[in-house]
Amino acid sequence: MQTIAAEPANGVADPNNVDPTTGNAPAPLRTGAGLPEPAVSSTGQLYVVWEGTDPATGTDQVYVTSSNDDGAHWSTPALVDSSYTSRPAYTPAVAVAPDGTVGVTYYQWDVDTSSGAEPTVLYLQKSTTIGSSASAPTFGTRTAVSNEFNGLAPPYSETGTSSATTKD
Repeated sequence: MQTIAAEPANGVADPNNVDPTTGNAPAPLRTGAGLPEPAVSSTGQLYVVWEGTDPATGTDQVYVTSSNDDGAHWSTPALVDSSYTSRPAYTPAVAVAPDGTVGVTYYQWDVDTSSGAEPTVLYLQKSTTIGSSASAPTFGTRTAVSNEFNGLAPPYSETGTSSATTKD
């Protein structure tokens, strides 16, 4: 087994809400920390994304690395969302389109949380380069793929519908 990057993550905690197990703030979020997400392009290029701590801000962010030599060498990990690191980004997923474009989705708070509310948005960032073993792919601006929703509100499904939504 080869370690391609250390995966330290502080975890995401909401200072304005209460942990239901202790009755005290902060409330920890259940995120994808510790769960790297792989993808492979049609040409065999390998990608891995994960949630890790950005040492510059102390917040969890999404990182990416790539390999174009069957995993023998990996690029230095890079932030996917380097322009918006003041708020945590978490639970990333990655996919590669047939044209080689790498897409990474993740959740992020857009504004400060408040008691009873975690204003969460699902974002997508598409690569502007495919990367290699020498350099990670680079990404364009983020695009919201969901409306803001309350991350504290559990998803629910109404009878007769096929999609889950949140109920505020």
